[in-house]
Amino acid sequence: MESAINILLIALPPLVFSFETEMFGLKMQSFSRILRITKCMALLKNFEMKMESDVEKKIFQLSIFMVLLIYISSCSFMVIENMHPENLPKPYTIHVTFYFTVVTLSTVGYGDFYPYTDEGRMFILFMILYAIVYRIPSQTTELLRLMGMKSVYERNVYKVNVEIPHVIITGHVTLSGMQNVTPELFHPDHGSTDRHAVILQTSDPNNFMEMFLHDPKQAYSIKYLKGNPMSQKDLERACA
Repeated sequence: MESAINILLIALPPLVFSFETEMFGLKMQSFSRILRITKCMALLKNFEMKMESDVEKKIFQLSIFMVLLIYISSCSFMVIENMHPENLPKPYTIHVTFYFTVVTLSTVGYGDFYPYTDEGRMFILFMILYAIVYRIPSQTTELLRLMGMKSVYERNVYKVNVEIPHVIITGHVTLSGMQNVTPELFHPDHGSTDRHAVILQTSDPNNFMEMFLHDPKQAYSIKYLKGNPMSQKDLERACA
């Protein structure tokens, strides 16, 4: 029911626009754009809430920020420059200003396009100071901080090899248990085919388990992942 109402509210103003007067239609079309923005914000918020880790949320927020920054800057720069067409060789299009914005924010600066007006120069100066000097470094620093707080075992992912079978070991895994099961699991009597083991635990390994995992005899065959065996995402990391 809610989806049907949202679709009706978004689709109705353009339909009215085709039948009513031009002034009323323009107002309804502007109202329709506001509804679309509101709906997009709700969808993005719901999508962000489904993410499990703070790192994923921060990457998502940074991506959305960059998309909006490029879009808004491109449109604004085009409008500002085209306010004085007498100063331009030809009017700027959205494709040109989009290209110029991406090149400027990436600090490449080819120089094939540039602002001709004083207003355009001031706008680009503000955009560079806001994005490159202030906003992006602060967002990147926060992302690196969150990644540093996350365990390396929580970021690990087992890359499956179709030619090498693997087993997933979970439950209460101890060092003595692994020392007992490893010789049997990788015994030559099972054949010449290599095999791997993936340990999936909800906590980081202790110091003794880390020493066992870093042993050259085990480092190639055993992968330790921190995760919940009841989580679909963590099971996918272990290629279950």
